[in-house]
Amino acid sequence: MQYRLLLFFIITVFIWGCNGFGNNDKDISTKNLTGSWRLFDLENITATNTQHAEKLLSEADNSEMVKQGLILSFFKDGSFTQVEGSGYYRTGKWKYSSKEKTINFTDSGTTTAIKVTGEIINKRLTISLESTLLQKNLKFARDAEPLKEFDEDPFYFKNNTWRIRPTQSETHDQLVKRLGNYFRHLLYILKSSKERKQDIVSFEFSQGLVRIYNGGIGIIPYGSVSKNWIDTFYDEANAREAYLAFQKYLVTNSYRGAAIGDWIQDDYNILLSIYGDTQKDKF
Repeated sequence: MQYRLLLFFIITVFIWGCNGFGNNDKDISTKNLTGSWRLFDLENITATNTQHAEKLLSEADNSEMVKQGLILSFFKDGSFTQVEGSGYYRTGKWKYSSKEKTINFTDSGTTTAIKVTGEIINKRLTISLESTLLQKNLKFARDAEPLKEFDEDPFYFKNNTWRIRPTQSETHDQLVKRLGNYFRHLLYILKSSKERKQDIVSFEFSQGLVRIYNGGIGIIPYGSVSKNWIDTFYDEANAREAYLAFQKYLVTNSYRGAAIGDWIQDDYNILLSIYGDTQKDKF
């Protein structure tokens, strides 16, 4: 049962019922851009007179990008994050220009203006970003509404510092801090699923060493740990050291709190205890 549940988490995507995403207004504004958007399609900007087989290959390339996945999140403090299934991550500042109909992305001191348009599909607002660099229109569907406390969104940049690969080998304390931020990210996935009333909780952009059970937290065998997670460390040796620190913690510590039969809340409570211990030199 637990094994099937884990597979269910890995292969599923967010699915919602009626969460208020329906919107007959396709006009873009700063307010309705806030929240998270998931890539669902790509279109080539320039039509070419290529053969059918070449067109199919181009469509297949676009399909592969969609298959890998991309989440783009805008927050009301002017920050944004971009998380891709390939492991690519970036964060920076954004600002919508109603006059130019563009989103200005500022990252690493460089600002890029991207044209944005809105379209209603099946009574849901979608947006299209025109990338002149890729020569493609990237189409996104709303994936999640903004939270009341935006800094508790799992994709807010302060909850994703674990994704940023360091430029040098880290000490044990630094590795524990990195683990702590990863646990914090997972905690907010669980917590936000309650506020957003999601039918399914997905960890597909957040897979690492933690195994989520129905009412329990464990560790995935090292050989099965996501490569994307390992690649966030300076090197494989640092990744293994962090893994062994968590493994040792699970062996030498236990959680004795009561379970209430709500796996999301139960796992949240256990993971919260683990996160707290990363701040108390118990690793």
